[in-house]
Formats: sequence, structure tokens, C-alpha cells
Amino acid sequence: MAKLWAIVKREYLERVRSKWFVIATMFGPIIMGALVIIPAYITAKSKSTEAIFNSTILDATNTGIGERISLAIVGNNLTARVRPKVIIVPPAALSQAESTATREVIERRMNGYIVLDQQTLAGERARYAGRSATSIPDMERVRSAIRQTIVAMRLEKAGVNPDSIKELTFMPLS
Repeated sequence: MAKLWAIVKREYLERVRSKWFVIATMFGPIIMGALVIIPAYITAKSKSTEAIFNSTILDATNTGIGERISLAIVGNNLTARVRPKVIIVPPAALSQAESTATREVIERRMNGYIVLDQQTLAGERARYAGRSATSIPDMERVRSAIRQTIVAMRLEKAGVNPDSIKELTFMPLS
């Protein structure tokens, strides 16, 4: 057993004395820290932009939810010069409207588009495609507006007074 311990000790010391062990020991934690801290820093520094206001909402629900979401996206931003444009489309023409909207995004005439359909009303999904898809604050603004509007519509459907809905669901955390 003593011979085994001597071999393990010698092998360990050979590894520790190599320059790569020293480099890995010094820079390994620095690299790992950078991998954790830099993305968090970038996320904290990214701010919501007004580019999301230059979007189109394709509303295939026949409920008027698109107009309400457009107003919710702008919120109480008094400096907004433009707000998302709402296009009401029949469900059968939704794919054609998406193609047109995609072309407008590619040609830089608008920032992106939001697709609202029956799945959105069910609370399952809403789709966004555009240039702000990687902007966490912009996507959170869209997600929050959609969620807030769907909750308000459900409460209205359940018979809650519309004035009370805004009072109950409004949270000025920004």
C-alpha cells in the first residue's frame, strides 16, 4: 500500500508541475465567472426600445383583442409617436397575411409582427416574428400585454366590471 501511495503522490506532483495545470488553475475560474457574469450584465443593460411600437398585429380572432393588445403594448408611454398597427384578417387568410408581414420586415418597413389566433384566446400561444425577438425587455412587454389583455377579456366574460378589471390587474412595476 505504501508503494501505491508513493506512485499516486509522484503522478500527482508531475501533473501539478506542468504549465497547463497552472494556466487552467488560474484562468479556469476567470473564464467560468465570465460565462456567468457577462450574459447577466448584458441582459441588465438591455432596455426596452420603441422599435416594438413599429410592429403589426395580425388579429385572426374576430374579437378585437388586437386593438386592446396594441394599446397595452404602448401602455402609459406618452412619448410614443407610433403604436402597433392592427390588421384584422380572416383565419383562412392568415398565412397570406404572415407572408406579407414577413416581406415587410425583411424590407425594413416594420420591426415585426404578432400573430393572434384562437390559440391565443385559449391562452396557449401567440407568435412574434421580427427584429426584436432577441430583446428580452421588448418580448416581455409583448408577453405582458397579451397576458394582461387575455385576463381582462376573461374577467369581462365572467361578468366583472371593466373599470374594476384595470384596477385589479394593473401593476406599475417598470
